[in-house]
Amino acid sequence: MDKTLIFLHGFGVRGRFWNGFTDYFATPAGGSFTRIVAPDLQTTDINTLVETTTELVQSEAERNGGVCLVGHSLGGAVAAVVASRLGDDLVRRLVCISSPFGTNRSRLTGVIRLLIRHHLIPEFAIRSRFYSKQTPKEIQKRMFSEVVAETPALLDAVLAETQFHTTVLTHRLSQPSLVMASEADKVVPVAQSKALAGAIGAELSIFTASERVAHDDMIAAPAVRIRAQQILGDFLRRRQA
Repeated sequence: MDKTLIFLHGFGVRGRFWNGFTDYFATPAGGSFTRIVAPDLQTTDINTLVETTTELVQSEAERNGGVCLVGHSLGGAVAAVVASRLGDDLVRRLVCISSPFGTNRSRLTGVIRLLIRHHLIPEFAIRSRFYSKQTPKEIQKRMFSEVVAETPALLDAVLAETQFHTTVLTHRLSQPSLVMASEADKVVPVAQSKALAGAIGAELSIFTASERVAHDDMIAAPAVRIRAQQILGDFLRRRQA
């Protein structure tokens, strides 16, 4: 039974993004993992992010006899690439949460890119895309206060017309995989997450539109987070049996 669990954060956040998950997955309900790692990834550019994350996961897996890998948003895309590189001897299970794949329907205009790059869009306008009312305002504000400014190179990769990993993930992955997503996600359309699941041969767990789960709600909204943890824990326990 694999006992090491690694969480990979997405764009603009760091390892503490997962604070609501780490304690749970040390309990029997979450799988009683004995080592849980939520690192601050190196995000200079997309190549650096992928290469250094691969090295980190490989080191943990070789030291601990395999790992389970979970990523959110961009972190899920990176996790899938890392899992494809290292195979199921090292990455035993993979979970991607609200992660993109394929081609964006429309590219952001230069003006919008400029506003995002220089943090000129009002915070309240951005928050409404990432959170629903299920995440209390005080939690939204706290999490936004911890947002990190990424490099222009990484921003360009995230906003590119074609997601960086689309041409890399061309075969079903060897390890059991799960993609979790929401039909109400305003940041990553659920169709992209479904396309990722199809590309890597993953199971799907979808929150319906009526449940109004926004992009970061699975991590930040207390009630939604509990459900997301249960889904993730059930998947990991079932596959470990």
